[in-house]
Amino acid sequence: MKQIHKDYVRSFSLEKTKLDRLMDIIHARLGDHQNTAKRDDFEVFLSGERREEMTSTDEVLKLDNSRKSKIQRLLITGCASTEGAARPEHEIQVDFDGRISQNKTKVIISVRSDDAGWSDRALSEVEEQVERTSLQDGPTRVVLFVLVLGMLGLLMFLLLSSFTSMNSSLQVADGMWLRVRDLNRVEQILKPDRTITDEEMREINTMQLRNILQANKESQPSGLTKQKVFIGAPLLVVLACAVYLALRCYPSAVFLWGDEEARHKRMLNTRQTLWNIIIGGIAVSVLSKLLYTGLVGGHEKHAT
Repeated sequence: MKQIHKDYVRSFSLEKTKLDRLMDIIHARLGDHQNTAKRDDFEVFLSGERREEMTSTDEVLKLDNSRKSKIQRLLITGCASTEGAARPEHEIQVDFDGRISQNKTKVIISVRSDDAGWSDRALSEVEEQVERTSLQDGPTRVVLFVLVLGMLGLLMFLLLSSFTSMNSSLQVADGMWLRVRDLNRVEQILKPDRTITDEEMREINTMQLRNILQANKESQPSGLTKQKVFIGAPLLVVLACAVYLALRCYPSAVFLWGDEEARHKRMLNTRQTLWNIIIGGIAVSVLSKLLYTGLVGGHEKHAT
């Protein structure tokens, strides 16, 4: 007895038309064996550790698939056996396992028969139908992952730069309000090892007063801090939307019938809305940076 197994680690969406087409293929291949009795078995695994066994597609599709009794796994078995056989001689099994195992869902196809040629042909045709249930959202998940990391990096940069700005002001104070370029001038004044003149003392005091005013201007919330708020607030909204999208709007397994149809439609609407917010948030953040730089820069040039 030859038995073939093939596993697919992927996200999938199984709806009525795809399920019907899959069953048509299974029935067609089992029909290759004349003078055999055909039988379908369905095992449905629901939330809350509940399991139901059925014998027709219609029974499966009549399930409520509600939030409290949501389908998590569907095991389909089609077999053909001769009269009096201890077990079916020909069997095709497709397991749509939507339970999260090691953060991955999977589909398993198993074909069992003494006829090696038939097994290979059945596996190929069933595999083709299973491929059509795959969700092509891998690139989008990668984009969301990169987006979340990017937003976190930008927000951390804005936060750390605030502390850096504060530290710069403190460092100026520690040096008697003299910067590095000022210390070079002071060194020139003191180099001859003589008492400085009143004019030189006034020059040093002028440097100190100028640095005090500059440090005070840099630490004012009306300056750099406001700019960071204008840029950071939209980025924070973008980060929240991206995290919600990744966790709630890209399911790994969908059994699209019953109550799940309405839930899935709402989820798609939410997904579209959040993507619009993300695009708008990034645009607002960039425009805030450009407008703030232009307005403040222009004002400073005008004042100078």
